[in-house]
Amino acid sequence: VTEMFPLGGQAGKPTTVSVNGWNLPKKSLTVTARTGQRGIVPVSVQAGKRSSNRLLFALDTLPECTESEPNNEIPKAQAIALPIIVNGRVGAPGDWDLFRFEGKKGQNIVAEVHARRLNSPLDSLLQLTDAKGAFLAANDDHEDKGWGLVTHHADSHLSFTLPEDGTYLLHLGDTQEQ
Repeated sequence: VTEMFPLGGQAGKPTTVSVNGWNLPKKSLTVTARTGQRGIVPVSVQAGKRSSNRLLFALDTLPECTESEPNNEIPKAQAIALPIIVNGRVGAPGDWDLFRFEGKKGQNIVAEVHARRLNSPLDSLLQLTDAKGAFLAANDDHEDKGWGLVTHHADSHLSFTLPEDGTYLLHLGDTQEQ
């Protein structure tokens, strides 16, 4: 297996994962974890008694959705309701994905990318803006001491307290524009 999507799923619910690679007996597999299970687990494609290489798969208890294109401009930002995990891909070099959500004054929001931890080449950049696109916060590299240099700190983590009630936009891109 050289590639799979999504890289994670909600525990207690079956997740259909598409896989690509060589000599695979099928192009998808279903991952089901017990309710409440969280963390990163290895998954592989099974063919009788044979098994492919293992890839990392993230499990969580939060609701999940899949990124929906086109969402690269403010008017087309994908609406999401917090808390949520979004499974997505950078579709082409230079692609940015925007997510729109409603927030309350004083609410602390956290946005975190789990890409390098799951062997994705993404070097993420998160930016938070107001509904008109005015800059509020950003994060490029987040040092996750639990992963050491495995990730080269390429996964972003943004924590921000919202200044007022309203609509906000979370922008996600690749710093290498790949």
